[in-house]
Amino acid sequence: MKPQLAALAKKHGDKVVVILVDVRQDSVFATRQNVKGIPDTRLFYGGKQLEQAMGGFSMSHYEKWVLKHEKLLPEPLNSVPSRSDPTIPAIVPMDDNWLPPGITPAS
Repeated sequence: MKPQLAALAKKHGDKVVVILVDVRQDSVFATRQNVKGIPDTRLFYGGKQLEQAMGGFSMSHYEKWVLKHEKLLPEPLNSVPSRSDPTIPAIVPMDDNWLPPGITPAS
């Protein structure tokens, strides 16, 4: 699945940021996000979850998500680094305390 998400990040890097979390290493995050299986892939925008899929899918499956919700996505920013730059990783590791925008940690 990692290659599909890397391809998605490379192709649509001006629209989306792909973040990979190893929930086996962060069980607190997995519990907080109610992850029931691996892989668990989600699409968020503005703090709201738009899509979720459990299991491995093709790149075209995830690309359909981006295209389906493309009208919600802001215009590409000029300051977004080019994914063609080999020094910039296609998949960005998440910070330990990261949550999608608008999501607050459970007490």
